[in-house]
Order: sequence, then C-alpha cells, then structure tokens
Amino acid sequence: MKHEHAHSRPAVRDGYHLPGICSRGDRTRSCHPEHRGLVQLRPEPTTPLVPMTYRILIVDDDPTILRNLPVFFSMAEDLTVVGTAAGGRDALAFMEHTPCDVILSDLSMPGMSGIELLSAVRELDNPPIFIAMTGFDTDQAMLGVLAAGSAGYLAKSDPPESVIWSVREAIKGGTALSSSCTSRLVDATIRRGEPPQPRALGVELSSGERETLDLVCQGLTNAQIARQLHYSEAAVKKQVSAMLRKFQVGSRVALAVKALGMGQNRN
Repeated sequence: MKHEHAHSRPAVRDGYHLPGICSRGDRTRSCHPEHRGLVQLRPEPTTPLVPMTYRILIVDDDPTILRNLPVFFSMAEDLTVVGTAAGGRDALAFMEHTPCDVILSDLSMPGMSGIELLSAVRELDNPPIFIAMTGFDTDQAMLGVLAAGSAGYLAKSDPPESVIWSVREAIKGGTALSSSCTSRLVDATIRRGEPPQPRALGVELSSGERETLDLVCQGLTNAQIARQLHYSEAAVKKQVSAMLRKFQVGSRVALAVKALGMGQNRN
C-alpha cells in the first residue's frame, strides 16, 4: 500500500479540497510552484465571551436590608452579592480577604458611619465603587456624600429594579441616583437658572467641556452624552477625565456636585 506523506495531503476548507494547498499541522502551505514557500496560519477557534459579573458588598445595620437586597440582585445575571456586613469596620475586614467591585452602603450606622467607610475605602489602592443608600433622604445628606466621592445616592424605598439599574449606571461611569435625587440635582441648575459657570472659581473649560459638564450634571452616561452631542464615546471620556483633574475630584458625581455648587454660589 502506498502511503501519502503528511505534506502532500490536500487541504480541506469548509468541506472543499483546495487544489495546490497542502496542510501540515496548524499551517497551510501552498504546493503550487508559484506559491511554494508561502505559509498561511489557520485561524484559531474562537471562544464565546463570558459576560462579566460584578461583585457587590452590602453594608447596613438593618438585618432586613441584608436579607432582602441579595434576593433582589439574584435577578441580575451580571451582578452578584459576595457578602454582607453590619457596619463599616466589618466591611473593611471583609474586603481584606474577599474583593468586591461595588459597595452599597447605608450612611447612618453605629461605630463607623457610611461617610467614614467611604473615606477609608477611597484610601485603598484599587477602591471599589461606593454607592450610598439611606432611609432618610435629605439634600444635605445627598450633596455631602456625593461631594465626598460617592458614585451614587439611593433611597432604600426605591423599587428593586431601580436599584439594580442605578448600580449598573454607576459601573458604566454614570450617576447612580434615585429619580427623586436626579430631579433635585437637575433642579439646581436647570429650573433655578443658568448652567453652572465654573470659570467663576478659576476653572477654564472649553465650549465642548461646558456642554459635556452640563449633561454630566444631569446624570447622563458617557454613551448618552456622546449620542446627544454627536461625539465619540472616547472623546467624551477624555473630556470627563480632563475635568476631573481640573476640578480636583475623584468621580463624575463629585464633579457634578462641585459644578452645581459653583452655579449656586454665583446667585
């Protein structure tokens, strides 16, 4: 019996023999005299992308919240609760051995408050996203925690789907605010007068940055701003990053709060 050498086997692609192409291992080599010596690598098989799951730590001294919120988040495939803590110190101890991407924390807790926890979290090398939640919703509490660097502010009375949506917005870089909180922030700039004028405090912005800042203050994400202003999302991200440096803040929510404060201080 005559044996065919490996290098002389005709290559097969999609069920068809390719004349003049011989296969060897993971390569296809042309056997045609004019193509001899040329090598074409076969494409590697593709692996389906696995959706990323974001890890949430819930911090609250209310056992009902610690029991119910994980049930709410179990409805979301991209969000999972990796732990709960009854206070700020317990949360910091938990994070020493278990990483998380998002902290959803009450503000009023015995021992270490939510604001104190936020301050400690911001000192970490890779701090998780911090979102405050409270049962006592006031403008002072909202503006205080946002100015301190929280990525959002939610009311405990919000429906589960609203909480889940807000957490996703914060992960995407948007503003995680209850609808009532968003209305109050927008009211500070849109309903009471002109948009904030950062130049009053010596912050120089281009006209494009001013437009972007106005929409950041309304809680829009980078993608939403890009669509509205007809920019690329990368361009919006670059503008926001530049403004974070100019205003010396660590989050887009803190940027909005500081800009809103400047607008209010003008009046």
